[in-house]
Amino acid sequence: MADLPAIVRGIANGTMRLRPRYVQYLGQSGQPAIDISYSFNELAGSYRTAAYGLWSRHSLVGYGATVFELVKQAGHDPFELDGIIRGGPNAYDGLPDLVRRFCTRSEGLKIHGTMSVVELIAPLAASSIRIKIQDAIDPGLERFSKQLQARGKNKSQQFEAAVGLLFFFLGFHVHPLSGHTRRGETVDHLTHAPGSSVLLAIECTVGSLDAGGKVGKLIDRSEDLRSRLPDTEVIAVLSTARPREALSKAEVEKAERDAVVLLEPISKTPWGLCTVSSG
Repeated sequence: MADLPAIVRGIANGTMRLRPRYVQYLGQSGQPAIDISYSFNELAGSYRTAAYGLWSRHSLVGYGATVFELVKQAGHDPFELDGIIRGGPNAYDGLPDLVRRFCTRSEGLKIHGTMSVVELIAPLAASSIRIKIQDAIDPGLERFSKQLQARGKNKSQQFEAAVGLLFFFLGFHVHPLSGHTRRGETVDHLTHAPGSSVLLAIECTVGSLDAGGKVGKLIDRSEDLRSRLPDTEVIAVLSTARPREALSKAEVEKAERDAVVLLEPISKTPWGLCTVSSG
């Protein structure tokens, strides 16, 4: 994050330093090296402009010369390059497919007709409006961070609330069920990605992964939701407050076998979660 201002200035000025190298943006004759614009894209909004549809995010996007022109300037034949990609040991459908696979950019970058693009996407590191609102009542998000690192039985409700808030920050619609009067029959949260048919059924734990048969109950409740919502993709998610080294290998393997997505804390980032398995 400390290097971010210099990177942004470099992109805007046409030369960006990426230690120990420099990247220079070349424009066409009489035109600027890069056409840059900023936008904030709210996942819940009815109209989203960026090529990344997974999160609410800040986007700084710059467009330059066409991909064809850049490949030619580098001394290569664009069509030969595309052929090399198609004929490689991994079956990629040319440059567009390669970009989709490694940059998660749905549109890809075609050899002909596509402008080169440089993009800085900040899905969570920068304050979106949702995080700013929380910061107004929880300065520095200190209480939120502590709750997301909660340990022990008496901390389970705090952890559940923090997980729900995390998904809210990411732009999901969150239906917290942990306070439901018939709680024993429900998951802790249902979260829905706006504009999609994806529903996450989330169970939280501060103890062992399968305490009280949590994995089996989560699977059963997810299957019940799928039967009631046939047009919806229901994904079972088990969120744990424990780091990977404190998890039982047998329990992790059980979650993987049963197609449960497991979320665990990332070391040194108190409110980061990573996917370690998915079905």
